[in-house]
Amino acid sequence: MNFSELEDVYSSRTAQQDDEEQATSHAASNLECPIILWNMRVRERFYPEGLKPELLVLATSRASCALINAAYSNKQVLGTCILPEVSLSGHHVQPSLKDQSCVLYACGQSGEMLLICSQYSVKPERSVSFIKALLHEMHPKQVLILGGVPSDQLWAGDVDPSQEAALFLLSTEASKQVHVSKGQGPPVPPIPYLPSGSIVTGLAAACLSYCQARSMYADLVVAVDMVPGLAHLSVRPLADAACKIMSAVNMPPEFFQTLQQPGIFKRAAMDVERAYGSSLDGVGAVFV
Repeated sequence: MNFSELEDVYSSRTAQQDDEEQATSHAASNLECPIILWNMRVRERFYPEGLKPELLVLATSRASCALINAAYSNKQVLGTCILPEVSLSGHHVQPSLKDQSCVLYACGQSGEMLLICSQYSVKPERSVSFIKALLHEMHPKQVLILGGVPSDQLWAGDVDPSQEAALFLLSTEASKQVHVSKGQGPPVPPIPYLPSGSIVTGLAAACLSYCQARSMYADLVVAVDMVPGLAHLSVRPLADAACKIMSAVNMPPEFFQTLQQPGIFKRAAMDVERAYGSSLDGVGAVFV
């Protein structure tokens, strides 16, 4: 048999393809642990017995980071997570929405909330090692993740993300039981569950998988990419969804009351426009 003729139709597995060679060259860097720098003064003050907050909030999108920064003005910098492959050149001294960064905050009288604003553009294959390094010391009672998904990865039925807010829910099995036990009759989630057939990747998905594997209570609010001109309109729907989730899992009202203040929406929307307005022209923007 002349195998050379078959190779024109079926690729040979005796040699790596171009995409395999490219993946092999980056495999080691995907597993490299990020560097966590702690503010030990704040950590020892709020978490002397370990990082055990009532609620951990992880923001992984532009609008969610802007919302967290605007809503919780009393937060204190707990630390930062640095990716070795990302240059710090040009970064601001104070945390800024324009930087590729990941900043951790302690919030509340006793650090009841631990906030993480991740503005890195992390590839899906890098996300697992990033989340493991970030969360392995943390033992929160509840996790809330605010993330996004490209519109081409989502089957949203009749929802048009260019015309209206499109936010969906993903929960760990432990958290689903909380939603079910609160209802009388069929369970009704705080916001609609993510439609079947949709794909979520990146930090948000890696964090939810991490929590699921450890039987943690965690909810992921997934928002859909919007057209750039409507990005500033996404802040209020995101805040409303976060409030519903926190209320549904019996978080204290002081955790989410600040998200309901009208001035917060305007300030966060303005921050998004200032930081990302020029970079969003002509490209898809994260709707969260």
